[in-house]
Amino acid sequence: MFDFIRNHKRWMQFILLLLILPSFVFVGVQGYTTYVSQDQDVAVVDGEPVTRQMFDRMLGNALEQERQRLGSNYDPAQVDTPALRSALLDSLLQQAVIAQAASNYRFSASDEALRRHIAQQPYFQQDGRFSPERYRDVLASQGLSTSDYEASVRGRIAIDRVVEPIGARIDPQQAAQNPWNPVKPIDVSVRVPDSVVRALYAALRETRDIQVQSFKAADFAPAIEITQADIQQWYDANGEALRLPEFVDVEYVVLDEAAARAGVEVSDDDIQSYYDQNKSLYSTPERRRASHIQISVDEKASQAERDAALARAKALAEEARKDPAAFAKLARENSQDVGSAANGGDLGWIDRASFPVTSIAEAVYAIPEAGGVSEPVPSRFGYHVVQLSTLEKAQVQPLADVRSTIAEEVRTQKAGARFAEQAGKLTSLVYDQRDSLQPVTDTLGLKIRRASGVSRNDLVDAKAAGADAAISSPDAAWLNSARVRQAVFANDVLKDGHNTGLIELEPNKLIALRVAKVHPSALPELALVSDEIRAKLRNERASEAARAAGKAALAGYQAEKPATLPHGFGEKLEVSRERAMGLQPALLDAISAVHVEDAPAFVGVENGPDYEVVYVADVTPAGTPNAEDLNTLRGQLDFMLGEGEKAATLEALKQVLNAKLLPEAQRVIAGEGNDSQGNAS
Repeated sequence: MFDFIRNHKRWMQFILLLLILPSFVFVGVQGYTTYVSQDQDVAVVDGEPVTRQMFDRMLGNALEQERQRLGSNYDPAQVDTPALRSALLDSLLQQAVIAQAASNYRFSASDEALRRHIAQQPYFQQDGRFSPERYRDVLASQGLSTSDYEASVRGRIAIDRVVEPIGARIDPQQAAQNPWNPVKPIDVSVRVPDSVVRALYAALRETRDIQVQSFKAADFAPAIEITQADIQQWYDANGEALRLPEFVDVEYVVLDEAAARAGVEVSDDDIQSYYDQNKSLYSTPERRRASHIQISVDEKASQAERDAALARAKALAEEARKDPAAFAKLARENSQDVGSAANGGDLGWIDRASFPVTSIAEAVYAIPEAGGVSEPVPSRFGYHVVQLSTLEKAQVQPLADVRSTIAEEVRTQKAGARFAEQAGKLTSLVYDQRDSLQPVTDTLGLKIRRASGVSRNDLVDAKAAGADAAISSPDAAWLNSARVRQAVFANDVLKDGHNTGLIELEPNKLIALRVAKVHPSALPELALVSDEIRAKLRNERASEAARAAGKAALAGYQAEKPATLPHGFGEKLEVSRERAMGLQPALLDAISAVHVEDAPAFVGVENGPDYEVVYVADVTPAGTPNAEDLNTLRGQLDFMLGEGEKAATLEALKQVLNAKLLPEAQRVIAGEGNDSQGNAS
């Protein structure tokens, strides 16, 4: 409900930035304020640096999370974008501001708050309760001391206190007892007035019956004629807008799993050796299924009663041996185990190590053949006559059946080792013989690939790039990676003709490049861009024609006020701000501006290249709101207002602490300089 609210949460950008990288936290206030680094600073907060290294760590974690989430669909060029880097920078600056404020204004966490926080973490609990032993073991497994961990947690709690209470739902009494985990929210620190809630409810639920007539630019386009003179005129006046950036043609080699697997041979000895060492992978263990007849004996039974039960069990065992196939019938008629008697005494498959009655499990595994019956077996329940109903002996798959599977596994292992070996050689070759990639081909057999049209910021159009256009290459995503573009435009690569360093595109995929040719920035020849200009002019003129036709129709409808709608209007729709029915925001705004007293009415609005004329037949006010809907809307508005207060508080703190991004931040956003996925060497 209230989709409109969810679709217009500008204030929510603040919290989204906080959630971009949940795993990133400062290691306590003191760790932040005393951090010293020699690398470039991307921001400053109250005189304290926010370093490039901090950002690179944050970016590296974010990219790794995406790599794990997307798996084989991970494309670094699509993930590591200027938009992501800008958002992460804002988040980093924001967290630095909060940490510095916590330090400056002496925010702290009491010992009691620290204890409560740690005790509530599920990974420190056993059977639902905090376990000191588990706490120490978990920290030790991560190489952390309790003092370091508690200092870090205390710092994070202090940092949380800076803005988290603003707009939070809190129970004052419980907050006093436990300010870090209020469990009964009943109030908010900011609240939207009831009159605003009701007014917004009315606006959201007010409905309008409409019909739409669309004037599509695409419908006018076929009639638009664009002459060569039109194209020339536009080119002469606006050609600079089509200027090509400086771009390069590159040569490159790629070392990946496929390249490493090429030429890997697997011998019969390799297969036999792997089979012998890993037979357990191709073996099925022995399995035994059993049934039993239980003659129960009470714990307080006399010796005479025990002897009688044993005698009965022996008699049943003897009878079962005479006719093993009748064991199930005997069990149904005689067994006193309510759980299994109805099923002929079936106990299922018996795991010798985990079956709860050890004596029965041992008896099952002592019977040599299926159908065999044991002597009476004592247990705390009484006596049991046990039959081995099914015996599946251990089996090992013949080598012939698994040869192809083993060959593939051995090939993969050899390829992994070969990849590591070749990566080391490739690193040496591209550095030691920096003027050519031919030694790589001669030594490792990697094919030199070629691509044209790599610029500093993207890949240029295929027509402008010419043959081997990078944008049309199967490797386009790699070549458009910020790391690759940054590497090929480094001074020693661009001007001196050196190879780039080895770049890790993704796990087990390495690339090295060199610049084969530099193309200076230039205006493209008219012949190369004529089609583009023609399409642009046709679209513009078609849009102008559509808008003119739509506005003329609107003026006519408004003047004539036709009793019957002309041909061309679509089906009737009931829309509201809550149920937009797919209408664009600008169109919905125009429709919503028609009030009850104005209907029926015609309105028009530009919708991208098109023009829409809307007939608003009727406006129906919202009904009387029920308490549940009002409370839902009020909760959303209170939350949004609270988040707005948090954002305003952060902005105020930024000013007070003189927090600002430095010039290095722009290089970070552009992907220049250091990189979290930097060159492998």
